[in-house]
Amino acid sequence: MRLTALWGLNETALGGVLHLFRSPFTGIFVGGLAIILISLIAYFSSNPMKSILKALVVVLIIKFTLSPHSPITAYVAVTFQALVGGLLFQWLPFRLAAVLFALMAMLESVFQKLVVFTFLFGKPFWKSLDIFMEQLLSKLGFVDSMGKGSLIIIGSYAALYAVSGLFIARYIIGLPPKLNVLLSEFKDQNFDFTVKVGGRGEKKRKIWLKWMPLVIILALIMTFLPGASLKNNAVFIFLRATSVLLLWFLIVSPILRYFLKRFIEQKRTTYESEVGSALELLPVFKQLLSLAWEDVSELKGIKKIDQWVLRSLGYCLSYNSDKNVEE
Repeated sequence: MRLTALWGLNETALGGVLHLFRSPFTGIFVGGLAIILISLIAYFSSNPMKSILKALVVVLIIKFTLSPHSPITAYVAVTFQALVGGLLFQWLPFRLAAVLFALMAMLESVFQKLVVFTFLFGKPFWKSLDIFMEQLLSKLGFVDSMGKGSLIIIGSYAALYAVSGLFIARYIIGLPPKLNVLLSEFKDQNFDFTVKVGGRGEKKRKIWLKWMPLVIILALIMTFLPGASLKNNAVFIFLRATSVLLLWFLIVSPILRYFLKRFIEQKRTTYESEVGSALELLPVFKQLLSLAWEDVSELKGIKKIDQWVLRSLGYCLSYNSDKNVEE
């Protein structure tokens, strides 16, 4: 249940704790944590598929409860990770499953972003990107990219996520022995703080407004770049993106969210005990993660992240709620 609670924290509130990681690589880091947690659920279970799917339902309920306005694509990503992880860890050796799972989960994130961009901006966006990259590379003195600038960007982006997946898989394979040693060390640990259970829910946000600046910026860039075709593409992209956003957030998203809500309500009673236990642990775990971050404050770079993840897991899995929770 503690790993499930950590997974739920990762999907809802971890961004607030990890403010230092607000960068283009935040998605890799937060996504990587989800992969690590799902892998550990499988490692400590005799029936990985069953345990992961049960944890998935609890996480979806927590996510819908604490972050009710998260985009539907976020629920799709979480479900994909759980299904793929469950299948791989159920039928393959742990090491092989970890490698395949990390790669597939990270590349799914890339694929989902590409689908969203294509659906939102259409083919003219990629054609305009090809022209932009062609002009940029020629000014920098590089060889003609033959109109494949978009493939260069997509390939580089996918390669970054694939390499990250391999690093995450390597970390997962070596994690259980280290974690077992740390759990023995923290067995009788008494944390010197109290936790007040409860807090404010997520404020409703108009998510579609977050996309509008990007739409406008892309349209302006292509308007002022040389070439009449780009100017025409700019108008098309602006009108298409605006129409797609309105269609998605006014019609499609509410319909999908309705069915998601029905599913959550059907499962909430069945998993009431598990969800309640996980929700009680969330504020505790947030403080434990902050405490672990303070412990590794003197370290730098990858070693700092490595030790922070390890100590966070050790603290959360060895925490004794009877000693530290204050209602």
